[in-house]
Amino acid sequence: MKIIDALKVFNRLKKKKVFEDYAVGGAMAVTYYVDARATRDLDIFLLTDNEGYDLTWRILEESGYEHLEDSIVVEGVPVDIVPSNQHPFYEQAIRNSKEVRIGDIPTKIFTPEYLIATKLLSFRNKDKVDMYDLFKYKKIDMVKLEDILSGGFEGEEKLLLKRLQRILEEED
Repeated sequence: MKIIDALKVFNRLKKKKVFEDYAVGGAMAVTYYVDARATRDLDIFLLTDNEGYDLTWRILEESGYEHLEDSIVVEGVPVDIVPSNQHPFYEQAIRNSKEVRIGDIPTKIFTPEYLIATKLLSFRNKDKVDMYDLFKYKKIDMVKLEDILSGGFEGEEKLLLKRLQRILEEED
């Protein structure tokens, strides 16, 4: 499975201390919790600074992996690499990710609550579908979700809570 091979690459980079840690977010993480949906990429959130982010890209490029728009294709899988300093919330999401095994590969994925928070940030139609599915098929800790939205989104919490309310009302 190509995704497993891509995760192996990121595990090796983590072991070499290119970055502190990483977690899988986006649709691939959603499919860990609910029925799979088609996705074209793997979203990797790196716990790193700008130097580690740049080094990660440089190593991947020097290893022969090629760009595809804003992604890099690792072992045949388009990967979107998101540094933790892109949004203050991402570091918290990575540090609180769930340790899992995909195939025989250890990795971390965002918890459902952190996934919903990231989906509320982007709020595209496919993100709304992912949130509906997470609420439908997974027990969501609403207190934890509201704490996440109130704590890591300075200036954005009202908008995100309003979006959450819309999703909850549409789901009923």
